[in-house]
Amino acid sequence: VMDFSVLNTGNYPLESVKWAVADLKSEFNDYITKSAMTFNPNPVNVITPGASIIAQTQITIPFNQPAGNYIATMSIYEDLNHNDNRDFFEPYDLFAVSVRVPSAKGIMLDKDVIDLGNWAPGQTTTSHSLEIFNSGNLDLDNVKVVLTLGTATFIISDPPAHGAMAVGEKRISDL
Repeated sequence: VMDFSVLNTGNYPLESVKWAVADLKSEFNDYITKSAMTFNPNPVNVITPGASIIAQTQITIPFNQPAGNYIATMSIYEDLNHNDNRDFFEPYDLFAVSVRVPSAKGIMLDKDVIDLGNWAPGQTTTSHSLEIFNSGNLDLDNVKVVLTLGTATFIISDPPAHGAMAVGEKRISDL
């Protein structure tokens, strides 16, 4: 979350202040969609002459987003005719938003807890599937599903090692 100030430098109140947001683009022509970004307050509404408000912006970087430096030019404007578009006659100010996405390996499972149910002593539970997802922006080299000694007594049945996984790839293991 990034805080910044918005100042009314004019001599009239700004009564319908809004954001004009754009997709961020990298030097490699990759994009982060504007829907991944939030500005608050939204809408800004009234700013009296000479006054300022504290605003915030936040970007949620999507899974598998390619590494790079992303930037976009955006604006804040007064929507005089209330059409939710910045028109040529409306007061505005331009600003840039940038974010750096580093190269990163990531792995996610579809469950935090695998509930095997209620089974009497001597019975064997049914198997349950676990989805493994490469959530980073680099390939994974040697993915394995392993037990932590002393913490589990179930059997990993299919397959115990997944090996390499490409960016965005999903695999299933049965427990």
